[in-house]
Amino acid sequence: MVITNRATARSYTPADTDRLLRDAGLDAIRPIVEHYLGFVRFADRAHFPDVDVSVEKGSGLATQVGIVLPDLTLGQVVDPAIADVINLPGDSNQEDVTNDAARVWHHMRCYRFRFTDNPGVSHLGLTSDPGVIQRLLADLARPRSRCG
Repeated sequence: MVITNRATARSYTPADTDRLLRDAGLDAIRPIVEHYLGFVRFADRAHFPDVDVSVEKGSGLATQVGIVLPDLTLGQVVDPAIADVINLPGDSNQEDVTNDAARVWHHMRCYRFRFTDNPGVSHLGLTSDPGVIQRLLADLARPRSRCG
């Protein structure tokens, strides 16, 4: 999620969470944010699951990732009809950056990894897309990889 403060022209991403909380006067909620916001680190093989991985990604659709606010005043109510939202390409629920992060699993040695892009298919549409269903059923029918 990205927030831009129109009054200062400053933008915030998840990496700027500390500054956003400070600038918005929200230091009191820091313990909650620290509990729920984090970045997964894949430092070595011990962090990978011992499974085959199949990824189905939708793409090519406008996906809301942030908003431009007049300022960081607490209690603002955003009118969705006129909100100045920030969109990136994605599946209408997750932007491509998030979906592409699954590619990290290709580093698993000896396990199968398949990443399929489905242009024009939404996040929820993946659940009923015939091609997706066919591929996942084929994956389920394959014997699981066995690694030593």
